[in-house]
Amino acid sequence: YQRRVRGRFHLMLTLLFCISHVYIDTRHIRKRVVFKLFDALVLPVAAYGCQVWLPSTFIYKEIFNDERTRDSCKAFAKDPLEKLHLSFLKWTLGVRKSTPNAAIWGDSGRIPLGITLTKQTFAYKERLEQMNADDDHALVRHAYQEQKLLDLSWYQCLSKIATSSLPENIARGSGHSNPRPSQIRKNITKWFIEAWELNRAANRKLAFYNSVKRSFNEELYLKLMLNNTDSRRMAQFRTSSHMYKVESGRHGTNRLTPANRACPNCSSEDQETLQLLFELPGTEPIIEDELHILIHCPHYNDLRQLLHPETKALLSTNLKDLFNSSTILRDISSLIRKIHDRRFPKDI
Repeated sequence: YQRRVRGRFHLMLTLLFCISHVYIDTRHIRKRVVFKLFDALVLPVAAYGCQVWLPSTFIYKEIFNDERTRDSCKAFAKDPLEKLHLSFLKWTLGVRKSTPNAAIWGDSGRIPLGITLTKQTFAYKERLEQMNADDDHALVRHAYQEQKLLDLSWYQCLSKIATSSLPENIARGSGHSNPRPSQIRKNITKWFIEAWELNRAANRKLAFYNSVKRSFNEELYLKLMLNNTDSRRMAQFRTSSHMYKVESGRHGTNRLTPANRACPNCSSEDQETLQLLFELPGTEPIIEDELHILIHCPHYNDLRQLLHPETKALLSTNLKDLFNSSTILRDISSLIRKIHDRRFPKDI
């Protein structure tokens, strides 16, 4: 299964990348349109025969397992199908491969492909059950009878998911003992979003992201026709996939020292002096994190003065609203790009 899915998916991703570089310049279209291209060109080929092999994926094993892992999102990301889906999303957003998956799922508003294909799989099982009830003579009906009689893994997995707990009862709210495929997918999606909420809240790297993210949905900056650089910088800034000290200071030999994450514009560049200073009681380092960069760092005061009055007001009162208005979002995306260009002139 893994080799087949990986080979087929790599082929389809290569096709999509060729189209995006030769026939369509994806830098100049909305990201949500790129997602639609993926769903139209890649997903149908990758999903071929999913009614048969989907129950053997890591995602379904995680749903089927009574003793689910503490972090179901990590189990989902292990699946070969979802690994390639996440690779595509990270490539589209312009972030690093190491970017937390929770931020990618959350900003794109896309659930794992295994859950997306759930409706097709259970609709197929429903048709087989109808054939069985009609005493159809088709070979597939006899194969289904064998699965049911011997309680083999395919039938066992789908039957348990349709009737058992996630964590109480995934079919609850359906109104009958045989929930419709759409209802099953809806309930699995709801369960995934709950797992996503726990995953992102537990990730210390996503402190800023959690402070501005309202709910699981596609973010406005992916729907707007933003400049490609502005869109990429926005995604990097929101998901902590950037080069500011709060992120780069997590790596290297001195990653545990506060001085390694101090703002170079508000502190001495001498690491030894900083280390001695921070050892004094009552001394706290000025960390170069997203909040400091966006609001407090005096090195970017002149750039903030160019913002619209409404944007300036929201900077100090309600950060979540900065990303929910198209006018303000364009203003903020331009500011984030200008700050990045000043901080990292070699990366322009």
